[in-house]
Amino acid sequence: MPKLLDSKTFIQFFELDGKKETDGLSARATDKWLMWKQPDITESLLKWAEDSYPSASHLDHCSFAGLVAYFATGGYGGYGTVNVQKERFAEQKAYGFYNHLYDKLSAEDMTIAMIWFVASHILQKAPMEDEKLEKIKRAIRLLEDSKSSFKSKQIAEARKILEEVF
Repeated sequence: MPKLLDSKTFIQFFELDGKKETDGLSARATDKWLMWKQPDITESLLKWAEDSYPSASHLDHCSFAGLVAYFATGGYGGYGTVNVQKERFAEQKAYGFYNHLYDKLSAEDMTIAMIWFVASHILQKAPMEDEKLEKIKRAIRLLEDSKSSFKSKQIAEARKILEEVF
């Protein structure tokens, strides 16, 4: 499976390169760095999930870390969650989300949106039917609040697609 996330944005979002080893590297070399560091990266993602969503279960933390690492590197491995139904559901939803937005957002914006999208499906409690609108609004707020520069047309398109995906 090809990777879905922009490597540089992914590294910056999770602050994975404290030693600045990827500074000045080409995109291809950065991708190789991610693959080489995948066990450390997956562990960092697990810690991020635990710190950011302390009420989520350990299994959900592991599922998030494994799935996001997979989307960033194209390689699966880590915590043995490949058969966790919640993770598979989030993975399929994320593919739909990506396929609807990949040509509408920059690689950087898509990376941030995908991370929050996966977090909302794995690390947060499943919403009740009447809470779907709140979940959509939260996803839109996360997109709007990110450090990236979305255009209002992009937000409107993302809102429309999120409503379809959820």
